[in-house]
Amino acid sequence: LYTMTASADMEISGIITAEQERSLDFAGVQAAQSKLASSDAIDDPTKYYCVGYSTIKYTLDGSDLKTLVGQRGKVATATVIATFLPRQVIDSMQSALQTTKLNMHALTLEPIAAINVLIPPTMRHLNLVLVDIGAGTSDVAITKNGSVIAYGMVPQAGDEITEAISQQFLLDFNVAENIKREAALGNDVTFNDILGMEYNMTAAEVLDPIMPNVENLANAIAKQIMEPMLEHQKLSKKEAWDKTLDLLKKVGIENPEKRMKQYPHELSGGMRQRVVIAIALASDPDVLICDEPTTALDVTIQAKILELIKEIQNETGLSVIYITHDLGVVAKVADYVAVMYAGRIVEKGRINEIFYDPRHPYTWGLLASMPDVDTNTDRLYAIAGTPPDLTNRIKGDAFAPRNPYALNIDFEAEPPLFNVGGQHRVASWLCDPRAPKIELPEELKEKIEKMKKEANYNG
Repeated sequence: LYTMTASADMEISGIITAEQERSLDFAGVQAAQSKLASSDAIDDPTKYYCVGYSTIKYTLDGSDLKTLVGQRGKVATATVIATFLPRQVIDSMQSALQTTKLNMHALTLEPIAAINVLIPPTMRHLNLVLVDIGAGTSDVAITKNGSVIAYGMVPQAGDEITEAISQQFLLDFNVAENIKREAALGNDVTFNDILGMEYNMTAAEVLDPIMPNVENLANAIAKQIMEPMLEHQKLSKKEAWDKTLDLLKKVGIENPEKRMKQYPHELSGGMRQRVVIAIALASDPDVLICDEPTTALDVTIQAKILELIKEIQNETGLSVIYITHDLGVVAKVADYVAVMYAGRIVEKGRINEIFYDPRHPYTWGLLASMPDVDTNTDRLYAIAGTPPDLTNRIKGDAFAPRNPYALNIDFEAEPPLFNVGGQHRVASWLCDPRAPKIELPEELKEKIEKMKKEANYNG
């Protein structure tokens, strides 16, 4: 993967239209392609395909602008960053699609698509880093000051380790994948190779022969931690190394000099999670997005990781967005909560508004399904039914088929977000003043009263 930054100019007469702005963007992409062709990076520019671009900034008569549309001036400039992949990768993808009788509508990298689909331009000043870790590569996109400033790709991922195990022990790929996961957890493994020979091995016996492959991956990870600092903070390698050690200390890694030279499998699950947090902090972000940060960690380690994130938040002043299915985590860390169902926010508000005064039946179900020490039943509460198929158009409220309190209108029209006081908003027709009054289930009332008492909440 190659990325190039280039600019293109256009003389303007009259008010600039969206079509003119797009034309200027494409001229910038062409300039980036020409710059790649004239560089020493590649031999044949025809073998590379542009898979995405972002406009870093617009300039009109020397003044920087976020958009040119609706402006008047003489000379407009667009500065873009474009990313290119080898054409053979694209051709192979096209062949696979043709085999399955599918057509390609658009092509880009996952982080680029995520930025365009999920991150509004108004949020990009938050200095976000989007990473897609795939089977074969890891793609990265970085935003700063409202624009995408860099794309990157790490050409190593988990499949290389699986393939090394497969070749070392003559195994089917799927068998090797399971062995890799067990060995990474430190578990002994028993398996048969393709010739039928049985093996009983410790985790170390599995991993020792493939250490060169693990070392390559570990080095790529270490480089990825340092790269944002080298590239975007203009640090020397020595400064980046020292900052990396400082970050590892900040996230609670003891003997960071030693840990920097170790392999991922030599670190515990909690330590690996701390390293990931250090990677996220390397570019001094304004927002840290934690997607299921405590998954696969035991309860004690979960608490330590959450406490670490809160400490870093207090020290640096950054904002943290948690994405989680664990309401216990939400209760410990959140100030503001958004409950989502079928891709839409159905209830949002301050933490106390959501936990102590829930209004949406889906939120009721989530809270009711939380076990506690007083749970005295063989079976926990579960929301009836299954989530909808989002590939099909949903008519009305997506939760209606699972909602025991659904009204007729729920099957006809999607509810708006009703203001129920304070910062509390609820997407449920039950909050319409004309709707019948529905009381909280008695069991949930008792649970909420108990939570209030434990938290000394008198609101």
